[in-house]
Amino acid sequence: MCFYHLEIYFFRRKDVPSLYFGLICFLLAIRFFVSGEKYLLKIFPHLSWGVQIQLEYLNVYLLLPAFAFYQYSIFPLEFQKLALRIINVFAAIIITLVLFASTLIADYTLDIFELFVILSSFYSFSLFYFQENFRKRFPKWKTCLWI
Repeated sequence: MCFYHLEIYFFRRKDVPSLYFGLICFLLAIRFFVSGEKYLLKIFPHLSWGVQIQLEYLNVYLLLPAFAFYQYSIFPLEFQKLALRIINVFAAIIITLVLFASTLIADYTLDIFELFVILSSFYSFSLFYFQENFRKRFPKWKTCLWI
């Protein structure tokens, strides 16, 4: 699915949502690769525990900005650029902490990031639901499926 949407973008450069959706799919595929069964450890058995944790956290932290860009590319009138910047700056700060701080500090960033994801989700849902354009494009039954 990742490569399909990236291919759509490369053939139709104006279809930017396909690029972001392909990126989201790619990040999710990598997430399954580095967590759970940890296939990455089977390929690289001497990978340190700290690097494994960093890869898992970085993958999670990159998903929120990718999803925000995806939403902005689909709904440019509804999704504000200020919200996009706040999400990107916050994610950049957290990613920098994970890359350059100890694993103990990186572990604390996960709780803060989860709270920020919840707040971003509420913003996203409320912004889209209460906008007139959104309600015209998506009836109530489609909104329930979107949740």
